[in-house]
Amino acid sequence: MKESILDTDIISFYLKGDQTVVENVFKYLEEFPTLSLSTISYFEVLAGLEYKKATKKIKAFKEFTSNCTILNVDKSSLSLVLLTP
Repeated sequence: MKESILDTDIISFYLKGDQTVVENVFKYLEEFPTLSLSTISYFEVLAGLEYKKATKKIKAFKEFTSNCTILNVDKSSLSLVLLTP
């Protein structure tokens, strides 16, 4: 498995409990120490939850991302592939 970066859709599916995505995340974590996502995905998910005033989901998202690596987007980000369902 290659080191990957989660995109906004995958994060959303994970937070909703999509079985395939959850299984892939756990498989990934068997090989790599942490999940990675971009600052763009972080703010897309957070903005969507804030728009919906989803307080409990915002808290869950912040807890989830507290153990993630948040990456600034630059040319080095291109070396990572997306973790797909």
